[in-house]
Amino acid sequence: RVWTTMPNVEGMMIDDALNLLYSRNIAPCICYEYTYAAESAGMLDGMVFKQDIPQGWRWNSDACVHIWVFVAKTK
Repeated sequence: RVWTTMPNVEGMMIDDALNLLYSRNIAPCICYEYTYAAESAGMLDGMVFKQDIPQGWRWNSDACVHIWVFVAKTK
């Protein structure tokens, strides 16, 4: 087991967020979702708008971490 400090990936594009998480031995479960609140907040398609482990918490990298990625509505 590796214990690591959870970074803040909210507001990052998914590729940048994954690179940061993988560099800390964290492999997240990715949830893709459209929400009106994220759209109203100006989130771009492919941007992380939520994570379930707060920034700064020490976390066991063998455990599951979830991040939510905004998906814009198709026209």
